Amino acid sequence: MAQTEIDRSKLFRKAALDRLSSPEELDVVMKIVRPRTWIATTAVAMALLAVVVWSIVGTIPTTVRAQGILIKTGGLFDIVAPASGPVAEFLVSEGDRVEDGQLVARLEQPELQARLANERQALEELLAQYEGLEAFTRTNLGLQTETLALQTETLALRQEAFQLQRNTLEETIVFSEQRRLALEEQLQNEETLLARGLITNRTVLQTRQEYYLTSDAIEQARNELQQLDVSGKQTTSERYSLTSSQQERTVQQEQHLENSRLAISQQERAILLLEERLVYETEVKSPGPGRVLEVQAKRGDLVSIGRPMVSLQPPGQNTDGLQAVIYVPPIDGKFVTPDMNVQLSPFAAPREEFGFLLGKVQYVSEFPSTEAGMVNTLGNPTLVQTLMGQGAPFAVYASLVVDDRPDNPSGFAWSSPRGQEIAVNSGTLCNVTITVSERRPLELVMPFFRKVTGVS
Repeated sequence: MAQTEIDRSKLFRKAALDRLSSPEELDVVMKIVRPRTWIATTAVAMALLAVVVWSIVGTIPTTVRAQGILIKTGGLFDIVAPASGPVAEFLVSEGDRVEDGQLVARLEQPELQARLANERQALEELLAQYEGLEAFTRTNLGLQTETLALQTETLALRQEAFQLQRNTLEETIVFSEQRRLALEEQLQNEETLLARGLITNRTVLQTRQEYYLTSDAIEQARNELQQLDVSGKQTTSERYSLTSSQQERTVQQEQHLENSRLAISQQERAILLLEERLVYETEVKSPGPGRVLEVQAKRGDLVSIGRPMVSLQPPGQNTDGLQAVIYVPPIDGKFVTPDMNVQLSPFAAPREEFGFLLGKVQYVSEFPSTEAGMVNTLGNPTLVQTLMGQGAPFAVYASLVVDDRPDNPSGFAWSSPRGQEIAVNSGTLCNVTITVSERRPLELVMPFFRKVTGVS
């Protein structure tokens, strides 16, 4: 036993052993976490986890609200005039089947055609001007190049002549200075001889005169040399000036050509835009496949933009079924596209109690609906006035999802079983919700987070 105590003292410090044997912490109250606290903490953690998971995998729909009506599936949509103008011809008749993008009629656009002809004539004139300008520029540049070469050669010859004159003058100066030194020495000798009476004064005068003449010749040669230097610099400057002037003229003429090419390019683009516009405003094409139910104009009629010209029944639908004609306010019409999900709540069946009918967008009109077109579709001018309360709406046609189970008397799919008890028929008015997009909650929060944190 004593040996055990000795071994323990070797393994642990004395302070640690004293702390373990001391009863000073026996009066500390233990904190007990109750099960309810654990349950609440776990619930909060699970809720936070669910929110995080939902923000990543969940979706928040963006919807457009509108009003619509259920009608028979005959005369489903109209092919409308893309522009105002007289009808040139119809290429289809009642009963014909047409494909998506098929040409069904042509309009006349005489003003646009005349404008296009004028623009093409202007292009021909620009091309002719360019050809003449290019020929003149090339010829003129050739002549200017030849003239510059001759002038440059003349200046070069002049510089060579200046150099020869300079060499001659320099040699003359050297020779004359040597001659003057000799005359100066001769003059000194003659003056000595004159003082001795060995020569006459006339000889001394002749030598002195020759000395002065030589000095004058040296000074004159130096003046001429300076003048040659000035002339040489002027010649060099003329050569640079000629070259610079030629370059400026070349740049100016090339700029004229470039401006002409630019004008041609702009004219060609203007013609291309007019041609595209002419095709668009003269060709009436079907926005989808179907069968022609009615031709609503005739050759020679003056139609306005957006006026219905041909009524089509889409393939795969019959006149005994129902479809939804939805009139979307103009501010929201551009967001709706085919295949979007539709929720329809009949006025007589509150959404909160009976749910809603399920549908799918089939077609969206390219232009806002006209009052005449809506009356033609709905047959009720008063209803048309109600639907046009926010301006000319876009017509959206949606098919109803069919549910032919025996326990579903309505024959259509509802979000709630209670809705299956509601009888729907042609003329039923509905509040409509169209889902135009779905985004994850995280995508909606991230822009705000980036703005707050400054993280890009």
